[in-house]
Amino acid sequence: MTDDFSEYISYAIKTTIVGAITFLIIAGYIFMDDFKNMILHIIKWWKQRNYKKKNIIPIIHKINSCGCSGCGSGYIDLSTQTEFIKSLNELDENKDIHIILHTTGGSLSSSEAICNALLNHTGKGKIIAYIPEYCYSGGFMIALHCDKIIMQKNAVVGPCDAQKSNGFFENYHSYSSVLKAVEYKKGKSEKISETWLANGFDAELTKQRQFDTLKKLVKNEKYDKETAEKIFDEFFSGKHNHDKNFSVDELIEIGLNVEKVNKMPSMIDKIFVNY
Repeated sequence: MTDDFSEYISYAIKTTIVGAITFLIIAGYIFMDDFKNMILHIIKWWKQRNYKKKNIIPIIHKINSCGCSGCGSGYIDLSTQTEFIKSLNELDENKDIHIILHTTGGSLSSSEAICNALLNHTGKGKIIAYIPEYCYSGGFMIALHCDKIIMQKNAVVGPCDAQKSNGFFENYHSYSSVLKAVEYKKGKSEKISETWLANGFDAELTKQRQFDTLKKLVKNEKYDKETAEKIFDEFFSGKHNHDKNFSVDELIEIGLNVEKVNKMPSMIDKIFVNY
């Protein structure tokens, strides 16, 4: 009886210890995630506080970045839009506002919303875009709505013409390509599917929508009519492949207010490098 009781006690103790260790491991995983999230939120809050003090808004989408702070999660989307507008509303509009752009683009509607917010700026401060390395598509459209663009001498930008998915393997075509494809089929009297007809109609609307973007820039005196027409032709018309690169010198030649620098200003460079 005594030996059986001792074995029972020993077994109970071992079981309790194993159970306690298992509980601690599971609880550790649960609370570790909460702790990590808390730390990430604190870091994000601290960084945004510093950005606000310097009148800076970063739209930085580095490749393979977790994006724990700044705007968005890898491309321009609704999250980027809401965070950007919230940040913009909290900045001192009577001081220069600095926007760091490092992105491949993203949602057209979110990019347009950010551009609209920039056009609504009524403060005395200028809105300055900084491009350390590259800025494509919707990102460059945002840069075009700023009063000035400062680019590192080797930085590049790309066209802003809207892209449409064809539904297969995430391939995208510009609206101008869709229009030309539909026109070609009509010219050859070939049958056009309902999907392509719908895409063609949507492309016509998108073309007008992007043309209206340039009209707003002229109305708000960002560019004169002649420069705006050049901008539309080079960046919005579908004249070039969407992955074409434009150098700083090419932008200056087109007539954009671009400053070429060997290195970004220290406060911009520090944020970008450490992002």
